[in-house]
Amino acid sequence: MLTSSEIEAQVTASAQAYLTKKYPRTEINLQLTPINANLDLPDCSSPLSIRFPYTNVQRLTARVTCPAPTNWSIFVTGRIEMIRQAVVATQPIPRNTRITSQMLGFGRVDIASGRSDYYTQIDQVAGQTSKRAISAQQPVSAQDLAPSLLVNRGDEVILEAVRSSARISVKATALEDGRLNEQIRVKNQQSGREVVARVVGQGRVRSN
Repeated sequence: MLTSSEIEAQVTASAQAYLTKKYPRTEINLQLTPINANLDLPDCSSPLSIRFPYTNVQRLTARVTCPAPTNWSIFVTGRIEMIRQAVVATQPIPRNTRITSQMLGFGRVDIASGRSDYYTQIDQVAGQTSKRAISAQQPVSAQDLAPSLLVNRGDEVILEAVRSSARISVKATALEDGRLNEQIRVKNQQSGREVVARVVGQGRVRSN
């Protein structure tokens, strides 16, 4: 007769393999709900079939089936904890602060909470601006960030223009704030003309 602990061991091994493949680069901790030790299950002459029909990042349900000699099935449930390395603030970051790499590090985050907008690389966060205060050791999410201004109104910027195969660069004055890829008005300091240009970098804009 198969014991409940033997079934639990097989379910745990199969679940770890299944979840590791589905969620790579993730530390997975599984806590099964104990099977009733008084359950009278016949021996199985074939390997147990274990499937996972109802599984998400928080809960696991395994269907365990013995095909022969006596066909039987039971369901085993469990709670899942999934840990990943994510970018966290290493110090309190006030609202409307331009974030630098020195303010960031890595910490452990349980993705079973349902959040999926965490970052795994510091350069995905550095250079952006905090939309809200971020506490020390708090994971940084997309909701915390806004693209930083690369051009401020009144700044002197480099205005690039492509004419045929030549690229011309002149100094201009920004008439509006601008973030990456935003269109802003600038004033050519040589000609005095106002043009609309796209922000392409820190202090750089480009007209068509």
